[in-house]
Amino acid sequence: MALLWGGGVSDSDYNNKEGYLQEQTGFAENDRVGEDGKLIPFTNGLDKGYRAKMVAWKNGKQIAIQPPLIQRVIRDLREGKQYTLAA
Repeated sequence: MALLWGGGVSDSDYNNKEGYLQEQTGFAENDRVGEDGKLIPFTNGLDKGYRAKMVAWKNGKQIAIQPPLIQRVIRDLREGKQYTLAA
């Protein structure tokens, strides 16, 4: 369990300093798959607006998925783009 962080801190700084990304990289390293020992990185589900995609990638090429910002979806739909939305 992480301690409560007081004051202002960026999402990237929080994720770097909290250490869970490094732990996940270690878990993935120790849990390789198949005879060739393929490394499968963690996938992190983040809330919209949360900025941690790059810091996750820099820690073991982890992936971060986020729902699209609704303003962007509305704009794109007006321009004729199609989306598959999932909740």
